[in-house]
Amino acid sequence: PGGVEVCDGKDNDCDGFPDDGLLELVDSVEPNDSCQAATTLSPLPGIQGSFEISSWTLYAADGGVDVDWFELIPLLQITPPGPEDIPVLVLDLTVALDDPEDTDLQLCYSKVGCKSVTDLKCPEHDTFSLTWQRPWQTTAPPPRTHLRIAGPSSCHPYVLAIQFQAGSIRPIEMIGNL
Repeated sequence: PGGVEVCDGKDNDCDGFPDDGLLELVDSVEPNDSCQAATTLSPLPGIQGSFEISSWTLYAADGGVDVDWFELIPLLQITPPGPEDIPVLVLDLTVALDDPEDTDLQLCYSKVGCKSVTDLKCPEHDTFSLTWQRPWQTTAPPPRTHLRIAGPSSCHPYVLAIQFQAGSIRPIEMIGNL
């Protein structure tokens, strides 16, 4: 009794609760345990091949399951189409989840906002890509994608890699997509 609690799945201080009181591991983005309370991330369109990488912890003081929700809102800072381009805006989003060792986290996403859990898609390999196309001069807001990361409480952080690219279609690309 009275020992120092460390993050190892054991009750080091003999108070009946393993890994309790570890303030340094309190989930830094809480309370984002629901889609409506999602933490907003606003990735900028990146340089070809670059990813924005962030890490968070799924840590529940009771050692149970935790859920983190994020809303991705891309910030559009892109060059207008050139004279050879077709005036169509193409937005590409790629997300990958890197699980901590010995955990089984699940990445799910929704393209339709916080409507229903049945709208979630959960890719088997913790990575997905989405593409939107719309008229260049549209006044519609950028697409919003919701992410849900769920899994058992862990002392080890998980990592999200987010790549967002935007541009216009060149005629040669359009022919290749037909």
